[in-house]
Amino acid sequence: MPEVLLEIRTPLMRGPAVHRLQEMGKELGHDFGPIDGVFGARTEAGVRDAQRALELPATGICDDATWHAMEEKLSAVAPTPPPAPTGSRIIDRRTAHSNNAGRDTRSWSAIRGVTLHQTGVRMSSSPKRWDTVHAHVGITEDGHVILINDPTILMPHANALNGFTIGIEICGNFRGIEDKPGTHWKGGGGATSLSDAQKAALEELYAWLAGEFRKHDATWKVVHAHRQASGTREADPGSKVWREVAMPWMLRLGATDGGPEFKLGTGRTIPKQWNPAYTDNYWS
Repeated sequence: MPEVLLEIRTPLMRGPAVHRLQEMGKELGHDFGPIDGVFGARTEAGVRDAQRALELPATGICDDATWHAMEEKLSAVAPTPPPAPTGSRIIDRRTAHSNNAGRDTRSWSAIRGVTLHQTGVRMSSSPKRWDTVHAHVGITEDGHVILINDPTILMPHANALNGFTIGIEICGNFRGIEDKPGTHWKGGGGATSLSDAQKAALEELYAWLAGEFRKHDATWKVVHAHRQASGTREADPGSKVWREVAMPWMLRLGATDGGPEFKLGTGRTIPKQWNPAYTDNYWS
């Protein structure tokens, strides 16, 4: 498993790992600068402050020990309501916090399917540490399904896909192209492949979601990748996740990813490294 290593570099490090670090720093009351996913001087200074508060060497480099200590501290101060189990792997946290008070909502008739994501960073498996994640569902590294937000809440998880999809964040730092080293986000650590426990959790999530669509008389029509709506998230959720999760789900549902030309805004199409039936071989 890659180690966490976030620091000042030239060019500056950027990506979901830095973004998550800045979010954690803010939650702990430190000034990490703007939450923009760029590891600059203010983020380095924020890391030093956090390290001093956590009684760690103040190097300004976020390593495994710093990341773990920040996660542990946040778990200790996170909201305390116990998770309410709704299944063997499903933990319902939808009413455990109030950070989404005032967000816009939508009806089930507006929901057409899901968008798959990878976190790109190591995430705690503590259910309450997922309360502030901007998604509807989280899949933890140890194979639990965290219901973070109700599907009817509009969450900023996937750019132009926000309005009509349910966001699913899978914990891991998966390669954009499985057999091509370097096609993953640097510095954030995390597992590089889906575990058997995560695959089992995704199966249980599939059944739960299918039941929710039926219960609300809605049709699950699409499975999208965050890549399709963001030019900076080309590895999201990664070729292996796409082949092992998205494509089997679409086959079972008779759903679509929009086809080989589908993208929204600055997004990127699904490449043939993800779906051999497609022709786009673009990778940056």
